[in-house]
Amino acid sequence: MNTNKHSKKVVHLPKFIQKNHTAILFSLLLFLMLPVTFVHAQRLYTTDGVNVRAKPNSSSKVLTSVSAGTSVTKTGRSGNWIAVRVNGIKGYIYKSYLSGSKNTSTATVSKSTSYRAVITASSVNLRAKPSFSSRVKGSLSAGQAVTVCSTNGSWKKVQTSKGKKGYVYGIYVGKSASSSKTTAKKTTTASSSSYRTKAVSYAKRRVGDKYSQSRRDQKGYADCSSLMRDAYKSASGKYIGNTTYEQLELMHSYLYSISSVRQATVGDLVFHQNGSNHVGIYLGNGKVLHASQTAGKVKISTFSSSSRYWDTGCNAAGYCVKH
Repeated sequence: MNTNKHSKKVVHLPKFIQKNHTAILFSLLLFLMLPVTFVHAQRLYTTDGVNVRAKPNSSSKVLTSVSAGTSVTKTGRSGNWIAVRVNGIKGYIYKSYLSGSKNTSTATVSKSTSYRAVITASSVNLRAKPSFSSRVKGSLSAGQAVTVCSTNGSWKKVQTSKGKKGYVYGIYVGKSASSSKTTAKKTTTASSSSYRTKAVSYAKRRVGDKYSQSRRDQKGYADCSSLMRDAYKSASGKYIGNTTYEQLELMHSYLYSISSVRQATVGDLVFHQNGSNHVGIYLGNGKVLHASQTAGKVKISTFSSSSRYWDTGCNAAGYCVKH
């Protein structure tokens, strides 16, 4: 009879654990010591007008479009696509169209000496503060002379001849009156004429290429700005900018206002600046060669003299001659 009522039961661990308990304990300690990675929301800025898509690919549904300089919140990543949240919408933007800071910090204010300038596009908003969400105080017309009082990031504080002050987005303000249509188009040297011809020739060879923002640098693909970049790189060996925003910035003094695309010079670039930016190259007779997102390919479109879609011309050949 067992009189030890209080004897303890011995729990026998499996032989595998008994033999390897030291290694198992060491591995467990290592696991517990591993750092935990937390994903923090990050603020980014769009470098160009770009679509926000439902899925991380260029054929996915477009949820909304945002303009250059728009602040978005990064929530994740899928390959080359960044998951973002903007204006309450969650979607994806290709990484090349995002930057950790604005092209020019809006926090930096320049108090440089005032100078005379000219508005380079039609119906440009004069705002109360240097922000797209600020109140519109009025509208400025193409060719209108203004005085630039100071610079606030990408914005210019200007004063009209009637004394009205406000802010205009920098790409719409010429550095001097030479930015007007008449003067900007005077650069018609043999070199610039050759560049225009070669750029048109190159662009025509790209007709039919597929539209893609994510594969824009691959053979057989393009978006609107990469096509123009490549056309003038092929024609002149010069760099005119990687995005529509950068092209407008770099060739600032070579912009001129047009009320119809038929006012542009053959071989010049033409921009649509109302809403999301778009760029093409003018072929003459109302025809513009461009990478169309709607059509999904590079194509030639014809615009009537009454069409107001294209509002700005650009003497890219003249820019290449001088740079």
